[in-house]
Amino acid sequence: MSEGTGDDASENKKIEFLEAILKACMLDWSHIAFIANTADLPIDTKETISQLNPSILISFGVTIDSENAGDTKLYEVITLQQRKFLKAESLHTISQDNEKKKALWGGLKNI
Repeated sequence: MSEGTGDDASENKKIEFLEAILKACMLDWSHIAFIANTADLPIDTKETISQLNPSILISFGVTIDSENAGDTKLYEVITLQQRKFLKAESLHTISQDNEKKKALWGGLKNI
């Protein structure tokens, strides 16, 4: 998973932050597809799901190209193509703000 440019220490902190939240919610990496990019280009969820076959899809700071997910509220869990889907702000943004951390935590608990 990559979310833009930055040094390895910064990337590692984002991954550690995410791992801690997943562990607290009793989730792991095995069935989750994480989507993050900096190009601000829409992500085709159908293609992503067909390639990765996740049971859970979480996007971080990504525009989702899907008629069912485009207007989804942040941190609200929906069902998309028979998978749980959570739309969130970028990991960098979340890691800097306690209220956003709480919102992500709440969304992940609903998965």
